[in-house]
Amino acid sequence: MPPRKRKTAEATAPPQTNAPTPASTASSTPSSANHPNGTDRRSARSTAEKPTASASSIAKSTSSAAAPATKRSRTSKLSTPNAAAPAKSTSRSTKSAHAFSAHACESWFQSYSSDSIPNSNHETVEMDIEAIERFCNDIAVDVSGPIVLAIAYKLSAARMGVFSRAEWMNGMQLLDVDSTAKLQQKLPLLESIFQDTAQVKDLYKWAFAFAKESPEKKYIEIEMAKGLWTLILSNKSMFRHVDQFMEYLNDPDEESTVPKVINKDQWMSFFDFSSSVREDLSNYDESSAWPVMLDEFVEWCRSK
Repeated sequence: MPPRKRKTAEATAPPQTNAPTPASTASSTPSSANHPNGTDRRSARSTAEKPTASASSIAKSTSSAAAPATKRSRTSKLSTPNAAAPAKSTSRSTKSAHAFSAHACESWFQSYSSDSIPNSNHETVEMDIEAIERFCNDIAVDVSGPIVLAIAYKLSAARMGVFSRAEWMNGMQLLDVDSTAKLQQKLPLLESIFQDTAQVKDLYKWAFAFAKESPEKKYIEIEMAKGLWTLILSNKSMFRHVDQFMEYLNDPDEESTVPKVINKDQWMSFFDFSSSVREDLSNYDESSAWPVMLDEFVEWCRSK
């Protein structure tokens, strides 16, 4: 700052004086007779004893002038974290905007109320098949395709053609979606289920109970089973024999041997068969505990 620079300059330039040093005063000063009060001698002594500006005093003055700059530098460093604070706040706001909202999910479910089953308060408690069809149109997926089956699986739906409010709320929260747009972003994740052996086997196991006409029944109809086999086991590199098995089931010459219903053992055995037995059936062991249905299928294949 200008005033301090002047102060520094003043401190640097020693005062110009013609006062003689104590040694010269002793040789040239007239006797005290001419100075009865000794005034000139005291003046000379005072002048000689007045300190001049030394290197140490200049350093102190310079250091004093630089001190404010150092303080400003510290203040600047301390203020840096505060400058970044708005960015953190923005990040939290963005995260909050993408968080699951139960209220939004409920509103989303209730938006299908005109096609659904209401309760006494006119609130939707179940989405029926018409509502599910409209829902599939909204997310741009085929109502009879594998993705809607994957959604039903993620909702842990208990019955085909119905989504209950509880299933919807719990399942969508697990998927972390509360709107059509968010669910559409999850479609690749749902598609990937059919490419993973462990996940597709879990879905396949769930699908048997889902496809039963009622919880009490121990089987599913053969036509329902054929549709699900084609839908779930569509990855030919993972599941062999599906197309050939459909041929066998539809062969009129085999009508007497083809089962009319499929129980759970037959259902799960076909998953293991199609994923483990080679395409040429060379590793099929008739002595293993395969269902008769598969023994007859292998015999049919070998007769071709």
